[in-house]
Amino acid sequence: SRAKELASSEEQKQKLTFDENEEIPSRIAYVVFPPSEKDSLCKGRFIKELPSVQNASEGGRDRYAAFCAGRLLNNETTLQHTVSFLTFTIVQDEVASVQLKSIDGKIAGEYSFMMSEVVTSEKSANSTDVITLRGDFQRGKSYGFAVIPGTFSSFDVVMKNSSGSVIWSKNVVVE
Repeated sequence: SRAKELASSEEQKQKLTFDENEEIPSRIAYVVFPPSEKDSLCKGRFIKELPSVQNASEGGRDRYAAFCAGRLLNNETTLQHTVSFLTFTIVQDEVASVQLKSIDGKIAGEYSFMMSEVVTSEKSANSTDVITLRGDFQRGKSYGFAVIPGTFSSFDVVMKNSSGSVIWSKNVVVE
């Protein structure tokens, strides 16, 4: 085992040794925030799991679903959002959960995105078209869903009380 470590160490030294006339390549690292155990990275493509159950945050969105990513190049980075945000205002009292269902696309679950000058994303077969937002909602306050980026024509929005009964429902057309 120790011999393996030494061999590996020698290999690393060789990889990091450059001729003085050789140009040292720029080092690129990729960062994602917040990190999770399910993160995967291959050649600049991240695979993330956007939760289908998110926690309500007044005036914002679930901090564990608001993913940002960027390239660290020569000690500089700019983070970009890798999800889209849909905000709404609570119109009823006693709301315990809000469900968002996309009529024409996947909005949560597994997706991947490629880091370059512009973030591009793809949905996987393990994605879903429904997100549930849970929390202590207050009438007149704004909340938001983090969703996988895409083009959508409409959503069904359902607000339920703590016993699970529907207290408000509407199909919302994207304009």
